[in-house]
Amino acid sequence: MEQLKQELREEFRSQFQDKIKDKIREAVRGSLISQVQVQIDQQLQEYIPVALKQQAEDLKVQIREVKTALQNSESRMSNALLQVTDLYAPLAVILTPEGEKSKLYPADICSLLAYDLDTAKALIRDYGLVDSDDLEVNFRTFLVHIGVNVDSNPSMNVTNPDS
Repeated sequence: MEQLKQELREEFRSQFQDKIKDKIREAVRGSLISQVQVQIDQQLQEYIPVALKQQAEDLKVQIREVKTALQNSESRMSNALLQVTDLYAPLAVILTPEGEKSKLYPADICSLLAYDLDTAKALIRDYGLVDSDDLEVNFRTFLVHIGVNVDSNPSMNVTNPDS
């Protein structure tokens, strides 16, 4: 009976040691995996400082800005063919810095000249320009910004182009 107890103890001890060894191996393996992952992440950040996702987002923003700049350049070239006296000629659309058409963008110069001071100021601000308390200054600022030739006759009053 004593021998049986001794054999059972040895068997139990052996099984217990095997289970403990397995648990220790799993814990060490898990710890090593997490430490290696942390080191890999750190090294990747050193070699690739900006995440690819962020780079993709930045490129999308740059593409949008380039497209906006291209459209605005083409529109300004078209608007450069106009004179302040071309009241009903359609204005080519210039996009705001956000890449959108302002809700206040006039169809033509005549429509612009119908704006009151508050509307003209709001239009100017839509384009990130400095507004004025002088309506004519706001008109000139906007027309110059969109490419309309207002300097060919500097004495011309844009609020009354027939004078």
